[in-house]
Amino acid sequence: MKKIILGILVSTLVIISGFSIATATTQNEPPYAPSDPHPTDGATDIGMRTRLSWTGGDPDPGDKAVYHLYFGTDEDPGLIASDLQKPNYRPGGLEELTQYYWYVVAEDKSGATTTGPTWTFTTKDCPQINLVALQEQ
Repeated sequence: MKKIILGILVSTLVIISGFSIATATTQNEPPYAPSDPHPTDGATDIGMRTRLSWTGGDPDPGDKAVYHLYFGTDEDPGLIASDLQKPNYRPGGLEELTQYYWYVVAEDKSGATTTGPTWTFTTKDCPQINLVALQEQ
């Protein structure tokens, strides 16, 4: 009988205090901001066949980020690749002694996005080898 009265008393106190049992819901966190670029920001003498890479990811367990890459010679570069599954890309066709601008937008499966900073690098001078002069030697 004491147990029943104690149970009723505890239940009454819980109801009066407004205590409620709620299920925890997880909230989606946006992806990490792209960082640690390669080539490093402001780098010079970069080869024409360089590969762009960065650090990314998503803090939510089981959530994976995809990447949208903006790249070009304009300070506000255009989109050149979407939905990249890995944090790297080889742009190809770079010109010598040219400054390039690039940034990455990370997006998770819920549509949350995080835009990284704009980075720059400058390619090196790659003089053409004069094959005729080499053949004459």
